Amino acid sequence: MIKKDNINETIGIYIDINDIAISVATLNKDKINVNKTVHVPTNFKPEGIVKPLSLNNDFFSEKQSWVTAFKDAIKKSNLKSNSAVISLSHDFSITRFFAMPYIDRKFWNKAIPIESKKYIPVSFDELGYDFYAYQMSDRSKIGVAFSVTQKKTTEFLVQQLKNLGIKLELVESSAFAAIRFFHTVTKVFEPSIFIYSSDDDIYTVLTYENIPIMFRCLSFSKSSSFSERRTLDLKGSILFAQRMIPNMDVKKVFVFEGIPELWIKNIEMDVGIKPEVVKLSDKMVSPDFSFSTILSISSSIKNQTKEQYSIDISEIEKSKRFDKIVMKNISIIAGVISSLFLLSFLINTIRIHFISKDISQYMVQMPEVVEFKNLTADETNKKIEKMKKSRDIFNRILIKRDYVSSRLSDLADIIPKDLWIKEFIYSNPFMLNPDSGIQISLSMNGETLLTGDARTYYIEYFVKEIRKSKSFYICAPPGKLDYKASNNDPQTYGSYNKNDDISSASFSINCNFDKSKL
Repeated sequence: MIKKDNINETIGIYIDINDIAISVATLNKDKINVNKTVHVPTNFKPEGIVKPLSLNNDFFSEKQSWVTAFKDAIKKSNLKSNSAVISLSHDFSITRFFAMPYIDRKFWNKAIPIESKKYIPVSFDELGYDFYAYQMSDRSKIGVAFSVTQKKTTEFLVQQLKNLGIKLELVESSAFAAIRFFHTVTKVFEPSIFIYSSDDDIYTVLTYENIPIMFRCLSFSKSSSFSERRTLDLKGSILFAQRMIPNMDVKKVFVFEGIPELWIKNIEMDVGIKPEVVKLSDKMVSPDFSFSTILSISSSIKNQTKEQYSIDISEIEKSKRFDKIVMKNISIIAGVISSLFLLSFLINTIRIHFISKDISQYMVQMPEVVEFKNLTADETNKKIEKMKKSRDIFNRILIKRDYVSSRLSDLADIIPKDLWIKEFIYSNPFMLNPDSGIQISLSMNGETLLTGDARTYYIEYFVKEIRKSKSFYICAPPGKLDYKASNNDPQTYGSYNKNDDISSASFSINCNFDKSKL
């Protein structure tokens, strides 16, 4: 299994049809130090004409013998890393550069994949893709480097490495791995052409602003089923690129040692620029300079180089970016919610402060408020209801008082002159329960010297006048009013002789009224 002694190192893996290269390298200021390189032959024999992505399903399968050999090579190599970057050859991935009319940046994620279908003739339903886009110097177009592979391919690779305890960081196409290596060893970033010869294949890369505008592999193997072309056609590549980037001017051409001298002369005649020969033995410490090796090395040093963009056709990095955006949005939302809660807390604290201040003032003005201190809401409501009842009682006692003295003057206006009142009794009890049936009563006791029908007439007249009086409304219906009269013992009055018997009569008028009917 993988030892995690140095997690800063990254395993670089390059996969093509014939060979899988596994390298661990470190980047110094002047050279690339290759710690280890292992090759795993695939023994895969493609049948018929090879088309882009047509081999992925057959090649990346548990049935292939290279899978077991690859796992054994990883285990036996004792690689001191737990992360990997994979570069897929042009047989398993597609990279295209194109220019499109300028649109606002916020529409790029939707518009660019749609535009790329014009240049990549495969179905996008099961593809993983990534791209780098930038606004061109004339500001009327967007330059796009677009790369794709099958999702099942990256899923297969992720699972195989996971079983080995290795985390796959990203998957890129060979075009991006190639320009990283070429720029690293030449330190040149202006528009250039790089030509690399490996076995029977020649690779050409035309770069502009660190982007692979053109990437070609020309195979001269008799047993190969690939293109049989015998010319590099660099001039045609430049003209094709200039149709998309009119202001592009190739400044330099680099060839790497090992390419025949005849090819170097043909290249100079084709583009009019004398190629510069790069000796890899001066740039890297390694006995192996095959194309698969240098691309696995390029993948290994990816995290050690400073790049203006990163292409990940496995969409692992895209998922990381999406997760970062989601986490950022969650943090923003959480911050807003926390701010709202904090603001609400501050507002409530201020309100409580002013309410407490008002309560303190009320407590100073009304000591009774202290009675509510430390009471629960239910206890407070009960106490308030009790106080309301007490208030109602005092209102009835003090405010709704029934004064009788003012009614006596009304009585003097209606009483006949032959009758006089000796006693006036009025009862209006206070009641707590309005349904208790308490009676209001009015009693008037008096005397008269009248006798017979005259006495009866004047007493009844007096009773009628009382009933009609507004001051004595309790005597009117539904109240009850009755009277009675009786003779008294003979007495002597004034200038009457003692021998004269003067007999007076007493009368009593009573009114009763049910207080609940008021």
